[in-house]
Amino acid sequence: MATRSIVPVLLLLLLALPLRAQDTSDLVRFPTLRAENLLGEQFAIPDGLPGEVRLVFVAFQQRQQTLVNSWLAVADQIEADYPGLRYFELPTIATPYRLMKPIIDNGMRSGIPSDDARARTITVFTNVGDFVEETGLSGREDIAVFLLDAEGRIRFSARGPRTDESEAALRAAIAALDSDGKMDSAEKS
Repeated sequence: MATRSIVPVLLLLLLALPLRAQDTSDLVRFPTLRAENLLGEQFAIPDGLPGEVRLVFVAFQQRQQTLVNSWLAVADQIEADYPGLRYFELPTIATPYRLMKPIIDNGMRSGIPSDDARARTITVFTNVGDFVEETGLSGREDIAVFLLDAEGRIRFSARGPRTDESEAALRAAIAALDSDGKMDSAEKS
């Protein structure tokens, strides 16, 4: 009986211990890409993206936009809470479709009236198979959500629409970066 009562106490003690800085030597770096947002601004991804920390939503097909949209209210709130964090949408399209870039971008622009949303929507034309492999994804059937630290390392990833569990895991990853002094939060500003 005594061991059963000790287990919850030990768990509480472990949770109360301060988090140690994570060893980042084994983290995957987000692939280096060059792309242009819907305002015509060019970026080197991830290093040239604004923000100390970047939250990136990757969609592979237009029909996946509703899945990205399920995260946007949370992304807006997180961006307000952490001024050092910026989020971006990366429609990721196979390289041969680059020839259709003006048509694709104009189609997206017509559906996105906000200049803020256009600024954070960066169309990537790349070898999608290589991208999937380099980021450790299992395929392109779902969207991917990545939290990138200042060095472009993937600190968190999730697949699919926002769920309470995936949002909580994302917030925990952001809090860990914040506690490591990797970003500014609104409370500290």
